[in-house]
Amino acid sequence: IVRDTGNTNIKFFGNNWLIQNNEVSNPAIEDGIHFSGGGHVVSRNYIHDINAPAPSHTDAIQVSCGHHSIVEYNLIENSRSSVIMQDCLDATQLDRNDGMIYRYNLIYLTQDFSQYTNASIRMQMYHSVGMKIYNNVFAFNGTSPVQAIRVQDKSPSHPSTAEVYNNIF
Repeated sequence: IVRDTGNTNIKFFGNNWLIQNNEVSNPAIEDGIHFSGGGHVVSRNYIHDINAPAPSHTDAIQVSCGHHSIVEYNLIENSRSSVIMQDCLDATQLDRNDGMIYRYNLIYLTQDFSQYTNASIRMQMYHSVGMKIYNNVFAFNGTSPVQAIRVQDKSPSHPSTAEVYNNIF
């Protein structure tokens, strides 16, 4: 169990990490899990109550210039900002977001989640070529509008391409 760390609960860089079977909650000011690099597997984690107050941008999973990695079989419940945010802020490294796979995740918001009104985009992806998002379940128990998946380009020199299929909303 990783919780109440005062920063990001699990943060890793490099290549070929396995982050599996963890319970992650309440990081205080940053993300539940944050990574960059490639060849990682983030699997079978219970990530919940990621609800640091604004203006912090707390995501359940933040991918920064992560590439050719798999995020799968995670139960993600109640994240104030994006559940999964993928971006690469260094314009010279945009190809470092390519080949990501997001599959078999259950993304859930409960009606009593105190920060629910801020939880409008569940998967927010930028700068990714060859990304796949499939067989995920998005469940929302509330009245606020929700955008489940957003794939967007910030740079015309590196347009995103994605396959999005077999998800349940």
